[in-house]
Amino acid sequence: MSLIVCAIWCLLVTMNTRRHQGKPQPGDVASEIAATTTRRKELTAAPIEPGKITQPEFCRPADCRHLFGLSRTFTYTLIQSGKIKSVCLRKPGARTGIRLLHVASIREWLTSQMEAQS
Repeated sequence: MSLIVCAIWCLLVTMNTRRHQGKPQPGDVASEIAATTTRRKELTAAPIEPGKITQPEFCRPADCRHLFGLSRTFTYTLIQSGKIKSVCLRKPGARTGIRLLHVASIREWLTSQMEAQS
């Protein structure tokens, strides 16, 4: 008998929920809490001024595509030839690490390419 009562109760709750979707009901605890609390915007950093975009000092090889349009393979070719500066950060004894590229050296190389073409 209690199983039937439980099934009927679940059915009624589901029907009631579908009928009142998105509409606050009187006595609904969630809507009362939402009505009494207000959100304040708190700034945690200085506002960004229009026109000022900060550029990273270092980036990863995959980020060169987003920043400069250079593929990862071509970026590693530039590193091996010594045309751009990079550093590999590893824990002592580790085989792998994180390669970081010096963004200013990439910009200098691009500028030298522009000057060579003109």
